[in-house]
Amino acid sequence: MITSWARSLARHRAGRLLAAMTGIALAVALVAALGSFLTASKATMTQRAVRSVAVDWQVEVQPGADPNSVLRQVRSDPGTRAALPVGYARTTGFTAQVQGSTQTTGPGIALGLPTGYRHQFPDEIRTLSGSPTGVLLAQQTAANLHAAPGDTVTVQLPGTGPHPVRVDGVVDLPQADSLFQKVGAPTQSQPTAPPTTSSSCPPLGSPPSPTAPPP
Repeated sequence: MITSWARSLARHRAGRLLAAMTGIALAVALVAALGSFLTASKATMTQRAVRSVAVDWQVEVQPGADPNSVLRQVRSDPGTRAALPVGYARTTGFTAQVQGSTQTTGPGIALGLPTGYRHQFPDEIRTLSGSPTGVLLAQQTAANLHAAPGDTVTVQLPGTGPHPVRVDGVVDLPQADSLFQKVGAPTQSQPTAPPTTSSSCPPLGSPPSPTAPPP
């Protein structure tokens, strides 16, 4: 009886039956597509989140410790994909003489970056003008000093006197908050991005001072 009813329905109302079957098929396909999308998103969620992190972890070597030993320990960790040493040197200021005027900033930090750092961590530094290597001046510091590639900037280092360096390029630091963070400090005490009124974004790429803390 059911078979006869189905045959009669298919014979007299084929269009409606076909439309109903098409609607059901589309609804099932939509649910299946949503399930596949959610499964794929869940599987790649961590990878997409990590992709936006320029440097995931920084280790600060304390005075008296062996930087090479610390670097070996960090690289031996199973979760470490790449690790490079960075030298930090605190300065008392920067000076530049441009077009007959002298510009001086407040204290800052000079970074000594190893070869291959920008290739390994491409999201940390973005070149704005000049060379991508050599002595690089952060954008805000370049604006404060009115300096550009080819100009000479004098770096004041405590206990060693002035060190003139020729600027090879001007760069932007998209991750300045993490790059200059105080390792191990509470979240509320972390330094913000270098302010516009002083030179907290110093030349990058110049060798660290002998009195600088270990990288």
